[in-house]
Amino acid sequence: MNLMRNVWIIARREYNAYFNSPIAYAMAAALLFSIGVLFAGDVYYSGIYPDFVPSVDRITQIAVAMLIFIMPALTMRLISDEARQGTLELLLTAPVNDGAVVVGKWLGGVLFTLTVLATTLIYPIMLNGMVQPPLDRGLLITGYLALVLFTMVFTALGVAISALFDNLVATFIATIGSFVALWYFIGIPGSLAGGAVAEVSRYMAFNRYFETMLRGAIELTGLVYYLSATAFFLILATLVLQSRRWR
Repeated sequence: MNLMRNVWIIARREYNAYFNSPIAYAMAAALLFSIGVLFAGDVYYSGIYPDFVPSVDRITQIAVAMLIFIMPALTMRLISDEARQGTLELLLTAPVNDGAVVVGKWLGGVLFTLTVLATTLIYPIMLNGMVQPPLDRGLLITGYLALVLFTMVFTALGVAISALFDNLVATFIATIGSFVALWYFIGIPGSLAGGAVAEVSRYMAFNRYFETMLRGAIELTGLVYYLSATAFFLILATLVLQSRRWR
């Protein structure tokens, strides 16, 4: 009970801290603006070309492309900023489990990102009332489920990287590099090898299951994969945080 209470206290503190951060507002505005431009384009083309059918997956695809560069700015401060300000030592000496600190900070970051993503739902909802035929609700649900899973995994990775550095710039650069590599390139080396290695690499590709969800299909393998990756990065972040006690 105390563990869950500590996690929630830390998560709530981190969540509220984002609303006092100009960087968080700027990143949220960038995401909303990008999807808003796509929305305006869909409305424009649907009015000119009767055969034009707006696609839900374009919204989720541009959201992911933006989140890869936005989320590092949101996650970089979670631990490294505390280390820079000297408050991490106080947190580590408090009667709070290291795992609770990591999960609490991760949860705060996830909740804020999902809050921003929830505001983008206004675009497909408005678009649904403007075009014929209406948008596929099933694709909308699976698309946003994919965004939730993406947010969970990459926030966990961001927390792990934030635990490695005291410098925010170094954290930001390392996080962007890791996000890009994980999303776009993790399956490429193995696929070039061919054979069984290529098959394993195909299942390891992070974007494979995401794209499957954009087509309206939810695979149990994909859900397990993303949840396992989230747990792995959270455990990694906890181990890194524990190592700070011995520095």
